[in-house]
Amino acid sequence: MSNLHELQRLFRDAILDDKLTPLTHWISEPDPARRLGIYRNNVFTNLRETLRTLYPVVGRLVGTEFFAYTATHYIQRYPSPAGDLNCFGAQLADFLADFEPVSGLPYLPDTARLEWYAHQVYHGTEHPPLHPEQLANVSSDHYEALYFSLHPASRLFASTYPVHRIWQVNQEGYNGDQQINLDSDEVCLLIERRDRQIELQVLGQGEWALLQAISKNQSLASATDAACTAEPDFDLVNSLSRLVAQSTLVAFSVGERSGNANKYSQKSDNP
Repeated sequence: MSNLHELQRLFRDAILDDKLTPLTHWISEPDPARRLGIYRNNVFTNLRETLRTLYPVVGRLVGTEFFAYTATHYIQRYPSPAGDLNCFGAQLADFLADFEPVSGLPYLPDTARLEWYAHQVYHGTEHPPLHPEQLANVSSDHYEALYFSLHPASRLFASTYPVHRIWQVNQEGYNGDQQINLDSDEVCLLIERRDRQIELQVLGQGEWALLQAISKNQSLASATDAACTAEPDFDLVNSLSRLVAQSTLVAFSVGERSGNANKYSQKSDNP
């Protein structure tokens, strides 16, 4: 054995892929397979339970036994990259897109992607709100050069499937309409956290284009052009007022989006 790292690699392979042979002579146990089996069972049980917690809707859609089967294959392909299990499970949507046993459920990858975004939003960083008075003090000559920032605990997500409805009807305790039209139009979502709860807001085409542009560090002028192209009757003033009021937009800068820009938020010295 050359070094500790190599031994750890062999141990990982024995646990995840059942490649026991290269490691057996390093285990002073009459039955190394039994001993490693204990570790293997613990690892897979803990990681499967982590995935089940992260993806409760996916779990309900495929059933307990099939989810365990899927999770086992996922763990073998994407083992936990760190001790922090909050980082584990990020690739499940991509995995499901190529996992042949669920090919008959084409909406499942996007459902998983929505659940991962919800997980990120739930654990996302807090940010103080933006006060409307700060915007009121910006000269109208500078409006086009405004650059807004989205709340760090928010995500934008579009799907060709009604994943918001799939997510909604599969929440614990939901008693509303169970009907879901899988042939409905594309849905554009804003995922946010309010009072430690995840909220999904369906966006119109104009507001979706506006927030998409803002998320890509485009100026208000460019974002407005995108919004009005997507929705000719788009009401920019009303949309911005609401997005600031609900703390979707939490900061802004004036001028080029760079380190030299004047950035404004609740903690700014300049109103």
